[in-house]
Amino acid sequence: MLSNEVKSEFVGDSTVRIKYFTYVPEYSFGTYLSAPKSPFLLGEASSIKKELTFDSSGNVVVTETLDGHPIRAPLVLS
Repeated sequence: MLSNEVKSEFVGDSTVRIKYFTYVPEYSFGTYLSAPKSPFLLGEASSIKKELTFDSSGNVVVTETLDGHPIRAPLVLS
């Protein structure tokens, strides 16, 4: 039940609902990712070398290597 003070504010001011009835979400629907926990996950290690090259048809080829060995399939951007 609303107090008399709140009831009297409703009569004269239409913006009083903002003061008393603001929505506060109970749950955030976003995904929060923590830092990688496994030492086998490289992430953005400084020893990973990224190389951009252009093939004969003008596509950009991105390769990632670790100690000269490819760690991912080449990414081709057209």
